[in-house]
Amino acid sequence: MITNAMAAAVGGMNAQATRFLHIGNNIANSSTTGYKSGDAVFAETLALVSGKAPNGSRLQPGSGVAIMGTTGDFSKGQLLDDTNPTHLAIQGDGFLPVTLGGQNYVTRAGDFSLVPSPLAAGEFVMMRPNGSMLQGAALSTSTGLLAGDAGVVSFDAAPTAIEIDVDGTITVEPNTITISNGFLRLKNFVNPNGLIREEGQMYTQTAESSAVTGGLGGDIIIPGSDNTGFLRQSALEQSNVDLTNEFTKMIVAQRNFQANAKTITTSDEMLNTAINVKR
Repeated sequence: MITNAMAAAVGGMNAQATRFLHIGNNIANSSTTGYKSGDAVFAETLALVSGKAPNGSRLQPGSGVAIMGTTGDFSKGQLLDDTNPTHLAIQGDGFLPVTLGGQNYVTRAGDFSLVPSPLAAGEFVMMRPNGSMLQGAALSTSTGLLAGDAGVVSFDAAPTAIEIDVDGTITVEPNTITISNGFLRLKNFVNPNGLIREEGQMYTQTAESSAVTGGLGGDIIIPGSDNTGFLRQSALEQSNVDLTNEFTKMIVAQRNFQANAKTITTSDEMLNTAINVKR
């Protein structure tokens, strides 16, 4: 049992080291656009011991802690206005659909710029610093707005002015420019912690994230409905990291790490005493 206590303490130290990694990552991203803080999730593990007392209580000593995963804090960060017309923020819980390398993602970071399209010569797209491009929906004369991601928002020439309405409608000057997929739509999720975190403040949708079905059918939603929130042009959502909270968690994790280390040294002393008694 003494050696089991030492093993449990080692596991506890590893768990706190993992939490330190999350805390350090949160602090490092305290100024990252659209970043959502994360923390480690722990769960108790039990030793496999059979038998029970006459009163029904069972012998179930703990064997330490298991790291179950990472949970994200998806609360909204502060929205800061600027003068860039291609910057977007969401005044609600929704996510912007983007694509990168042929894969679809969602993001809360709306730090887009108007750049020449890598997909078609002479066209322009709205792209984030990591290369992900904004997706939108198109109008269909027979069915109305498409119920899925129609593709990348693109312009057949560089507009001199861009206006993005709160409901996602894009208009430009001069109005002779053709906009493909010029109706921005959002996604929302019942369980955002089911999303897979990717680099660049992006997430991959999964069955566990349970996408909300919108009025258009499928999981593409008009901004302002189904708790997605309206779009806000010329604004960016800041990181939701609370530095005061992170430093508090750092102190707690440090003390827990030291306590686990003390458990190891104490168990070692007890083991040495037991060995000497047998002699």
